[in-house]
Amino acid sequence: DVGLGKTIEAGLVLREMMLRRKVDFFLVVAPAGMTQQWKDELSAKFGLKAAIVDQDFFAAMRAQRGFSYNPWDAASGYIISHKLLIDPGYTDGLHAILGDPQPRSMLILDEAHHAAPAHGQAY
Repeated sequence: DVGLGKTIEAGLVLREMMLRRKVDFFLVVAPAGMTQQWKDELSAKFGLKAAIVDQDFFAAMRAQRGFSYNPWDAASGYIISHKLLIDPGYTDGLHAILGDPQPRSMLILDEAHHAAPAHGQAY
C-alpha cells in the first residue's frame, strides 16, 4: 500500500544499523523512476549519501579514475534500478567487491513484489 512509510522505516533501520556499526555497505534497488527520490530522502532525512548507479555514474567514474577502476569501490552506499541490477555490465563489479555474502552489508529492495514472477514458475 502507498503512504505507509515503508521508505522512512527502511531508512530508519539502515541508519540505526550503521550507527551500531552493523552495516558499512548498502544497496537500494528501486524502480528507475524512484532512484532520485531514494537518494534525496536518504540524504535529507538520514544524512546518508548514496550514489545512483547508472550509465552516467559509470562514465564519470571511469573518466575520473580510468576504465579499469571498479565504480563500486567509489562509495559505501548505492542506489540502482531493478532493470540495471540484472545487467551484468553494471553488476560484475558489485560481485567482485562483495564476493561471498558480506555480513555487514544491507540490501533494501523497494517494490519487492516485482522481484518474483506473479505465476507459479521458477524464479
